[in-house]
Amino acid sequence: HGVTCCAADPQGKWIVSGAFDGTFHFWDVASGQALRTLEGQRWVNCCAVEPQGKWIVSGGDEWTLRLWDVASGQTLRVLEGHTSSVKCCAVDPQGQWVVSGDHKGTLHLWNVSSGQVLRTLEGHTGGVRCCAVDPQGNWVVSGADDGTLRLWDVATGQTVCTLEGHTGGVRCCAVGPQGKWIVSGAFDGTVRVWDTDTGRALLSLEGHTGKVKCCAVDPQGKWIVTGDDESTLRLWNVPSGQVMRTLENHLSGVWCCAVDPHGKWIVSSDDLGTLSLW
Repeated sequence: HGVTCCAADPQGKWIVSGAFDGTFHFWDVASGQALRTLEGQRWVNCCAVEPQGKWIVSGGDEWTLRLWDVASGQTLRVLEGHTSSVKCCAVDPQGQWVVSGDHKGTLHLWNVSSGQVLRTLEGHTGGVRCCAVDPQGNWVVSGADDGTLRLWDVATGQTVCTLEGHTGGVRCCAVGPQGKWIVSGAFDGTVRVWDTDTGRALLSLEGHTGKVKCCAVDPQGKWIVTGDDESTLRLWNVPSGQVMRTLENHLSGVWCCAVDPHGKWIVSSDDLGTLSLW
């Protein structure tokens, strides 16, 4: 089954991946062996690990998010409030709240302890496909099928700025280590780097021949990795924007990618269900 999402634990010792069939697998990085399988969610679209690695959050086509205890594999909480498929999720740097986006274009901020909605973020005119949180937890960025990204103030729930330039739906986004810039990838085949202070595009990276479906940032902010639906990943230098390396091993479209917290390895997955460690 296609692996739709993947994330690394904060120590870089294990990886979690979610699939179309509703299962999660935990993998030991050193050995490549499966550690545990979790079941209980229909058609997983997204997953994220909290900063201490104690729990993960996932979202799927059943309109809910689930918090899972890593040690026991048990469901800690189910977050209900979306009215369509949950397409993306992210955790704040303190692990106190979660942000998620859905197919109808709505984002929710959730209190982890209570399970209640803290904020509802509305403004996108297309389904929200990706979201990320800045390192201080002050703002959220989201990308959508309407071709735009939005920066949201967490305290007020208001749009700080709208990033426009992609000519296709935005499928992925990630935040640079100091929160100074954002990277995004879209169905127009381009990757863009945005200045968070001005909202202007700093770089437009062209080289993918397919739709860009995932992106991740090196912890030092020196490079970006992106993957497309034609099975290729590319490493881009920051700030030059030059291609450092092309990674080719997948036999089908790349769905997701994540970077080790120490920047030593990359994990990627495809729609045939294969994970690769680079």
